[in-house]
Amino acid sequence: MTNTRMMLVQDLNGNGPGRSREAAAVLEPGPPLVEDLEGLGPALEYPSGEILARQALMAREVYFLERGLVKLKRFEEGGRRMVVGLRTPGWLLGASAAVLRRPYPATMETVTRCRLRLMKADQFRELLKTNTRLSWYLTVLQSQEVYDHVAQVSCLAYSSNL
Repeated sequence: MTNTRMMLVQDLNGNGPGRSREAAAVLEPGPPLVEDLEGLGPALEYPSGEILARQALMAREVYFLERGLVKLKRFEEGGRRMVVGLRTPGWLLGASAAVLRRPYPATMETVTRCRLRLMKADQFRELLKTNTRLSWYLTVLQSQEVYDHVAQVSCLAYSSNL
């Protein structure tokens, strides 16, 4: 868990001003239950170093990470590559690209042995329209991603001005 996310969770757990445990329960839901993800395939085990999806390929599947660690890496012109994120259990990998009907923005590679469940992108989009628990969970995940990104960019901008 990132420091920013940890601080947010602490705030939501009532450790910050004006926050309650009830707010934490609403804003920080647990991962969706497998039952919430109708159409999800069986759990599959992947060894470390396995490429799940490649940058720039059309998002055809969403991966629910049950166990393990996955890195997101981007390849830029000139062969330069950069790790742009790490994903832990509970993440819906490829969800944003699937919702937007766009290519994956990064290559997804397992760092450790992982257990994942797959769902076709079109099934995932339809499920988001009818399953409010899943829709809310994805909203929280994506909001956390934006929040962390803004904090990181802010820190980078501050350190470059020193």
